[in-house]
Order: sequence, then structure tokens, then C-alpha cells
Amino acid sequence: GVRTVEAVTRWLDAGAASVDERPIFLFVHLWDVHYDYLPPPGYAERFDPDYTGKLDARDLANNPAVEPGMSPRDFEHLLALYDGEIRFTDENLGRILDQLDLHGRLKDALVVVTADHGEEFFEHGGKGHQKSLYDEVVRIPLILRWPGHLTAGTAVKDQVRLIDVMPTLIAFAGIRERPPTQGRDIGPLLRGESLPPAPALLELLVDRNDVRALRTAEAKTISWRHAGASFLYDLVRDPHELHPIAPNDLGLKRGLG
Repeated sequence: GVRTVEAVTRWLDAGAASVDERPIFLFVHLWDVHYDYLPPPGYAERFDPDYTGKLDARDLANNPAVEPGMSPRDFEHLLALYDGEIRFTDENLGRILDQLDLHGRLKDALVVVTADHGEEFFEHGGKGHQKSLYDEVVRIPLILRWPGHLTAGTAVKDQVRLIDVMPTLIAFAGIRERPPTQGRDIGPLLRGESLPPAPALLELLVDRNDVRALRTAEAKTISWRHAGASFLYDLVRDPHELHPIAPNDLGLKRGLG
């Protein structure tokens, strides 16, 4: 994260963000909120100051100390390590925004903060990611800030998708000839208007895993194609996806049929 902030600063200082220049597009990928959970010294302690154990979250995927049967106290510290990474990333994001402000670019900037996935902490027996498509992995933050165009504090409850980000930015940029995209412009939702519900198609094709899912705001089906198993969840009654049901029990009336 620190190196990324330095790279952004050099780019801005080199004149890329001169107020007299044309609009800029800046894509920044901060990697720190990712296993292994190794925040800089002092960050995990903010969330777990009394820990005296020896848990080390290195090599998370193969670490025998990070398993479903780990002690509750070590598990608390595992979460603190992850929270420490989030706090560290939050500070680096703040430094980038400060640099944009220093160069006179923040006032009118459209800022979008999102992620590609979350992490499992044994909610379904797994850890990390690239193993499943449960909500703890696929529900992610999406935050937009655009002074004078979007009302601060607005919370959109509708289900939206990562594939909606690009067409939304294209629409905000006023581009008339829009390329074909899978997603859609969710600007109306951000302005307090309505859009028809849209299902989210989820795919996990990595490490010999072949998992597909289809999610609406009310129901979700997950197909473990490599294992030949499928499950259906009623997200209204079972938001943590703990009790799979038969399709007929849901009647397929919530948009998955």
C-alpha cells in the first residue's frame, strides 16, 4: 500500500493532474486486505490490545493453526489481524485522496471504492477465498462519492453487481456511444430512483474449483459443478445460508427459475 501511494504521488507530481489539463482517470489497486493477514506493527493491536498468544497468519491457506477448531481466543486475534489490514488500507486510501486534494482534483472527483471479494472465516467451514460463493465472499462494499451529483449518505438497498460499475461510470462521463456491456447503469438507484431487480451471476473457476451461483435479493442457488451438487437458499429466512432447501419449497417464484 505504501509503495502504491508513492507511485500515485509521483504520477500526480509529474503534472498528470494539472488543473489546466484534461480530466484524468486513476485506477488504484490496494492489495493489503488479502491473505496472508500481516498488518504493520500496531494495527492489529488496535483491535485486540490484550492478546498474548502466538498466532501467526502467514501461509493462511496451509497454516495448521488457522483451522475451524482453533481456540476462540486465537480466532479473535485472526479477525483483528484482518481488521488491521483494513485499517491500514483505509489510511492509505486517505493519503491518496489527500494527494488528489493537494493537486486540486478532489473537489470534483468521482471516487469509487469497491473490492473483488470478501473472506471466509469458517462460516461454512472454509477460510480465505477461492473456495465457495457464499455471501461472506461475494458481498462486497461499493461506495461512490461525487460532490454536487450524488447525495451524501444515500444507501442503496437494491442488489447491484461489479459488472454494473463500468456502464455506470460511462454514463456519468456523458459518453453517448456506449459499448455493449453485461452490466447496467445504476445511476438511477444512486439518485433515489428505481430500477427493475437484476440477478447476479457468480462464477468461481480456479484451483480446479468450478462453482456457479445465481443470486437475487431473496434467493440464491449454488452449483458445485466439479462435485455434482447444487443447493438452494431462501435468503429472506436464512440469510447466512445454513439451511439448503428443495426448489419446490421456494416455488422458484423469486426469480431463479
